[in-house]
Amino acid sequence: MGAKSLDITALWLWLAGIGDGLAVLAAWPLAYGIRSLAPHSLLPLDVYMGFGILSLGCYWGVGWSLGCYRQERRLSAFDELLTALTALGLSMGLVLGAAFFIRSLSLSRLLIVYATVLSSVGILASRGLWRAWLYRCRRRGLGLKDVLWVGHHPALADVVDRLHHCPQLGFRLVGYVAPAPFPIPSDYQDLPFPPWVATPTTWQDYLQQHPNIAEIWFGDPPGAAELWQLQYHSCRPYRLRVVPHGLGVITTHLTLSSLDGIPMLTLQDPPLRQPWNRLQKRLLDIVGSLLGLVVLSPVLLVVAVGVKLSSPGPIFYRQERLSLDGERFWIYKFRSMRVDAEADHQPGWTTADDPRRTRFGKFLRATNLDELPQLWNVLMGDMSLVGPRPERPYFVAQFQQQYPRYLDRHLVKSGMTGWAQIHGWRGDTSIARRTQYDLYYVQHWSLLLDLRILALTFWQTLQGRIWGT
Repeated sequence: MGAKSLDITALWLWLAGIGDGLAVLAAWPLAYGIRSLAPHSLLPLDVYMGFGILSLGCYWGVGWSLGCYRQERRLSAFDELLTALTALGLSMGLVLGAAFFIRSLSLSRLLIVYATVLSSVGILASRGLWRAWLYRCRRRGLGLKDVLWVGHHPALADVVDRLHHCPQLGFRLVGYVAPAPFPIPSDYQDLPFPPWVATPTTWQDYLQQHPNIAEIWFGDPPGAAELWQLQYHSCRPYRLRVVPHGLGVITTHLTLSSLDGIPMLTLQDPPLRQPWNRLQKRLLDIVGSLLGLVVLSPVLLVVAVGVKLSSPGPIFYRQERLSLDGERFWIYKFRSMRVDAEADHQPGWTTADDPRRTRFGKFLRATNLDELPQLWNVLMGDMSLVGPRPERPYFVAQFQQQYPRYLDRHLVKSGMTGWAQIHGWRGDTSIARRTQYDLYYVQHWSLLLDLRILALTFWQTLQGRIWGT
């Protein structure tokens, strides 16, 4: 399967490159035709097509340097499209620079703008179609690279989880090597774990019997230096990847540096502990929440009337939650349950078919409309648009005892939606798994990651998937 996986991935890259080229080339005559609709003196079409070919060459070159056509760079769909558009912008900048030095030609700047916009649309459409084809192949088991895991390591369960739920990553674990079978954690019992294939002294025979294995991933077995030597020398024909011991529980940002040739991992504060990053995020929150409140004001009014008419009681429901550094605040939602939903004053989880919901509340929760008043929380600074979902103090006190790094979620503001929510960990789901995704967000925050989460939240909302709690 390894050879086929490589061929499919390579074919996809070739098809993506051809699609990009056709999109860039086709954009120039289309832009020329659009510009010709208005009275204007234009140079002949072949002059602009010459610049179109130049822009295509620049795009392919810049795109290759940025990783658009390299198999070793596995970009997410969002990052892939962003990289492609960045390459297009840089290539068009090079074309404009070339046109500036050819003073005998007077190019239409508006036509170049049209060509850039049309190229962007074409590239996005082409790459979207080819990536959908690649995802379909991988979900059917095609185009997957077979991977063997070596060593006892708690991260094995996380890796199995990610690869099972994200076949588009392109890998499949076919077995693992360890002195004894790996004890499957209770939260991962529903996952298809790979078989225990051999002991560390005999697993090389397994490799010889399974030539389709393309990569070997090492979990770092502590105190087994002699095993490392044996593994390293016998695995050189394969692509090797290493998951360092303890990496899964580090909640600060890591940077790789060199001290006179000595590789070192440096632990840094989470990105949102830096003032400039906090300012960027706060500006996004203010602009996004204000825009949301203004644009959605008719929806807010209709929902408020619907709540009032559908059941007796207040329109809004408020509840105490914890946010940045454990600060308490009141979160607001449209009321979706009966007034006596917590008559016994015992906190509890809501479920998919919670009988306490009102008829109108079922609709609100199915469409996430009950979460919209939290835009006010965001505007006031209690929450962010994106971040770990805020939890009640009662549950936080419990979870911090059960999950050692749970409180690290509060190194950033709580959010209306988050990295865990768009991956399906919301509501009455595993707290351990949800916390892992929240900690990933804490470690890897960027403004682009926030925009990506917001875009995916909007898409999932259109599909009717719940992203709140």
